[in-house]
Amino acid sequence: MRRFWILLAALLLVAVAASPAAAGGPGRAFHARMSGTDSVVFDGACAPAGDYHSEGAGHATHMGAITFVTDHCMALDVTNGTGSFWGGQIVLAGRHGSLTLGHDGTFALTPWPAPTNGTIDLHWWVLGGTGRYQYAHGQGTATGTSDTVAGTVAIVFV
Repeated sequence: MRRFWILLAALLLVAVAASPAAAGGPGRAFHARMSGTDSVVFDGACAPAGDYHSEGAGHATHMGAITFVTDHCMALDVTNGTGSFWGGQIVLAGRHGSLTLGHDGTFALTPWPAPTNGTIDLHWWVLGGTGRYQYAHGQGTATGTSDTVAGTVAIVFV
C-alpha cells in the first residue's frame, strides 16, 4: 500500500511539473499606443540612408504608462514616396522595467512629392527586458501614422 501512495505522489508531481503554468504558461497578448516626435538626419550612421529618431509616451498592456525611444536606418524611393527601415531598436520603459524590441518595416509618404502624412507598417520582436519583463519573448506587428509637417508620429502595436 505504501508503494501505491509513493507512486501516486510521483505521478502527481510529474503532472504538475508538466503543466502549462510550470512551463511559463500561454503567451500574453501585447498591445500599445504611443505618440511622440520624430526626425530624420543624414549624419552618416546609416549612410547613404537616413537616421530616424523618435521619442514620446504612451500606454502598453502589462506595462501601464510608458516612455519610448526609437532609432533605425531608413531609405526613401524618391520616385514614389515609399521606403523601408531596418536595424531598428525601440526601448519601452515602464514603472516595473523596460522592453527592448528590434524592428523593421515599410512606410509611404502622401501625397507625393509634397508629403504631409505617412503610413507605417512595422514588424517587431523582443530583444530583451529588465525587471518584470526580463523573460519577455515574442513578436508582432504595429501600424502608425506620421505628420511630416508637425514632425509627430503615432504607433499602435496590435
